[in-house]
Amino acid sequence: AILAEAFCPRAKFCCSVVFAWASQSPLHTRVAMRRMALALGLLSVVLLCECSADEAVESATTDQPLHLGTPAPAPHRALRALKASVEGSKCKVDQRTMNQLTTGLGRGSCDTHVVYTPAPWEVDFVTNMPTIQDSTHAWAAGCKKMQSNKALIDKWLPLVNLQATGAAVPSSFDKKALSYFMTTTKCPGAPPRVDVEAIEPLVGFLRHPLHHCIDHSRRYRLSKDYMLLGSRASVGSGRKFFFDVGASTFAHGGGGASQSWFVSQYERRMGVKFDRIIAWEYGGSQVERLSETPFEVLVNTSYFVIPAAGEPDACHNPLNFIRKLCHKDDFCVFKLDMDTPYVESAIVDQLVKDPKVVGLIDEFYYEDHVSKSPMEYQGWGRGKKDHDLAKSIRIFSKLRAMGTRAHSWV
Repeated sequence: AILAEAFCPRAKFCCSVVFAWASQSPLHTRVAMRRMALALGLLSVVLLCECSADEAVESATTDQPLHLGTPAPAPHRALRALKASVEGSKCKVDQRTMNQLTTGLGRGSCDTHVVYTPAPWEVDFVTNMPTIQDSTHAWAAGCKKMQSNKALIDKWLPLVNLQATGAAVPSSFDKKALSYFMTTTKCPGAPPRVDVEAIEPLVGFLRHPLHHCIDHSRRYRLSKDYMLLGSRASVGSGRKFFFDVGASTFAHGGGGASQSWFVSQYERRMGVKFDRIIAWEYGGSQVERLSETPFEVLVNTSYFVIPAAGEPDACHNPLNFIRKLCHKDDFCVFKLDMDTPYVESAIVDQLVKDPKVVGLIDEFYYEDHVSKSPMEYQGWGRGKKDHDLAKSIRIFSKLRAMGTRAHSWV
């Protein structure tokens, strides 16, 4: 990326993306070495081609006009796509609009006060994770704790299975096993309402509690059957939004189905049909990305095939979309899993520093690729990470204390 910048400043972004992709697996594996070789080849192509993208596109659109119904020559299509991705990533929100976004938050007719109470064993993991975690595959100290708390897991997972059928989680759940939110809602002309809602505890390495430590197969590696959603009573009277960063396709993804899971689970468990879905996934085309999307979902979907951005004033920073679109009476769900850690970390850092935007997000899902987790041996790779599991569990804990239902995603 540094060499590319020296020859052509606008190539830096493209090369950064290529090298980030190439470093997803450990360098000692053959697959990663092949990826790096391919990345070096792509780098040379970018250096030669990207600086002439303007001239090539101009030539394609003026000297040799393309008629409706006639596909553009392949080189021109590739250069146009490359130029669009670079220029799209440079879009910025002007300062006046940013001020409006940050000062206009919190519109809505009802006031809410949220108090989060973690389960005792969550407190233990959050407090002592620096000494529990380690970089070995066995993850011995952490697994010993999970095994000793199997009785609490046995009280937790049946409630997830119950909610998955569409039934409500009983208010008499075991508060030693599950964490919970107590929300007091005051609306004009109505008496205050108090809701108590369970949520899965932040324990272990923030995946399915049976995976690795108790069940040594890979049955639960990508399982989502540990997360508890909110209740139907918690859904606001306004619009329903889903912001999906790392959207893949409707029925497929690196961690299994994602969009289809949110659409089906929120409708079944909470009676929510999203009025609008806003999605980002870098690469490919909308034709490819939306080919699996059912029509009733497609008509409410905005899908960007350029990368989400982490700069605070970037047009495609998803937090700016949330600030612009979500009101307090709306129901807003945000999933962050684009597998680009430096961008994800920038977005999360901004989130934890902004209580107003956190107050607009009802449920937040985030797969945080960290060090000192068994997942480094089960898909993430042992490469350099932005931070360790101890910091990650503190981030989730802080977001919950700020009032949002923060879940560790797969």
